[in-house]
This record gives sequence, structure tokens and C-alpha cells, in this order.
Amino acid sequence: MTSDLAAIKIAPIADRAGQLLRNSLQDKLTPRGVPARARYRLDVRLTENRSDLVILKDSTSTFSKVRFVADFVLVDLTNGQPVNRGQAESTTTFNRVDSDFAILAAEKDARRRAADEIGEDIRLRLGLYFNRIRGT
Repeated sequence: MTSDLAAIKIAPIADRAGQLLRNSLQDKLTPRGVPARARYRLDVRLTENRSDLVILKDSTSTFSKVRFVADFVLVDLTNGQPVNRGQAESTTTFNRVDSDFAILAAEKDARRRAADEIGEDIRLRLGLYFNRIRGT
């Protein structure tokens, strides 16, 4: 299964959140670098939503959540056909405080955590797929 995962080329994913997810996937699927001869290509479309929660009387928020939804397709490069597809999602939260810098740092961390969770979910799903087709 590890060799199957290492044979996946991860297509670029749009936006900064996509870069975070792609980096997470590369670390999890191909830790030794981009495969010289990829057998598969992983296409991912990522959407991100942020919403403020716990709205106070003065219309300020003290809590926010970040939600990522990733639709992914694994394509067999020998014939160009999709062989596996799925959807993974993650919701993370962060506190909003008086410091703008602290809010930016907390939001950045929440986005990184969401990307890591989705990357791990996709890795597990692909591992299950390869286990199933190998009959083990």
C-alpha cells in the first residue's frame, strides 16, 4: 500500500488553503518527494468557509470556525480513468481576542489544522482503496 501511495502525483490545489492541503498530502503520501513515474494523479477541489460565532451585543465576535470541504478524485494515469473519489471535511475553531496579530495567528493555525485533518482523512481513504483492490 505504501508503494501505491508513493506513486501518486498530487495536482496543484487553488488558493492558500489548497497549498496547505497539498503540502499536507505530499508529506503524508509521498514523503520521499514527487514520484519519478507517477501511476496515479490526485485531483482535489477545496472549498473553505469561515463563520463568526458568539456575537456579542456590540456586534463583535469572540469565536470563529473554519470549515474545509475537499472533493477528491484519484485518476489512473495509464488510462486516464477515475478509480476512486470521495469527500473529506474538517471544521476547526479559534478564539477571537483583542489583538489583531493573535487573531491572524489563531486563524492561520486553524486553517493548518483543518488541512492536516483532511490530508490524513484522504490518506486513510486511499489506503483503504488500495487494500481493497489488492485483496489484503
